[in-house]
Amino acid sequence: KVMELRQYGRTIWKWLWLIVVGAALAGGVTWFVSSRSTPIYRASSQLLIQQAANPSGLQWTEVLTSERLAANYARLLTTRPVLNQVAANLRLPEISSGIIVDPVRETQIIVLHVEDPNPALATAVANDLPAVFISQNEKQQQQRINSTLEVYQTQIDGVQADIELAQDQLQVLQALEENGEELTLEQASQRARLEASLAQYRSSLAELLRNRDDVKRAEANRGDTITVVEPAIEPSQPVRPRVLVNTLIAAALGALLLTAIAFLIETFFNLFIDNAFLLIGSI
Repeated sequence: KVMELRQYGRTIWKWLWLIVVGAALAGGVTWFVSSRSTPIYRASSQLLIQQAANPSGLQWTEVLTSERLAANYARLLTTRPVLNQVAANLRLPEISSGIIVDPVRETQIIVLHVEDPNPALATAVANDLPAVFISQNEKQQQQRINSTLEVYQTQIDGVQADIELAQDQLQVLQALEENGEELTLEQASQRARLEASLAQYRSSLAELLRNRDDVKRAEANRGDTITVVEPAIEPSQPVRPRVLVNTLIAAALGALLLTAIAFLIETFFNLFIDNAFLLIGSI
């Protein structure tokens, strides 16, 4: 093994000039290309997705639900209505920046990365996009709640109208009795039906009012909220190209490649010499 190591060392020393030239050439080309590439800056913001607190205490199932909400919102962040509104706010024809939405595993946090050659623009998009998304999400939630309340209110108005009509008809029959008139069988049957219907209407009205109040409580205590826990700040250094890192990696790979080529040359050269001596010896 010592002899092998010495042989390896002699080979490397013999071809060191080639290895150095290869490393310098690979590193130089990479540095030239990287230094002339357009620098890309990244601005990042963080959003927290959470549900309303459970009075009985936070349950693990609620954490899982919040994680699923975070995953859903991560996909919704880059929908066309959101991007179009951000472009309009920033007075851009369209959003051409690279957007990366990364939900953090086992948390309710979404990390939003925006990459652009202009660091100020990347920061503006990273801050405006969550604001637009939160605003649109709240508006959609409010529209759904208002629509539900309108449906309940329409039903409540209808039931109240039925109650008033039944009460008016009962009052007519009661007025007859108060005047000393005896109700006919048909009128008595009608009164019984009206009283039964009135009780049913009042029960339905009470249920509708409870449901409407539940919706109003849900409006005051919504199931999920979105907040920006860390706004983006303007980056001072580009994330790529990493000129120094790329140059060092290319130089190292160039050195390894030329080292392998040197060993191949030595191996084939030694085999050629050995075969030549064998051929001469056989002659």
